[in-house]
Amino acid sequence: MAATTRELFAVAAPGLEPLVAAELRALGIDGSVEHGGVAWQGDDASLSRAVLHLRVAGRVLVRVARFRARGFPELERHASRIDWSRYVTGGDGVVLRVTSRKSRLY
Repeated sequence: MAATTRELFAVAAPGLEPLVAAELRALGIDGSVEHGGVAWQGDDASLSRAVLHLRVAGRVLVRVARFRARGFPELERHASRIDWSRYVTGGDGVVLRVTSRKSRLY
């Protein structure tokens, strides 16, 4: 079975992104510094290493989707198309936490 590659992101406080990148490099993970953290493509093994060994990062996120939404109905429509069964067991709820930039949605 092939390893699943995921889009991962280690969240860092402003100015600490280079330190998180250095910690990831020490773990054998090559990430790219972005505003607010470090992004990389990785499998479950790299995700586990990051979660267990990063000290400077506040948390590690798995990005499951990216899309544009110009209104709440569009946001709900896109979110409903995600195969949530890959991440949660049947009957469990999903809580969305959305990050937006220059949003007109309130």
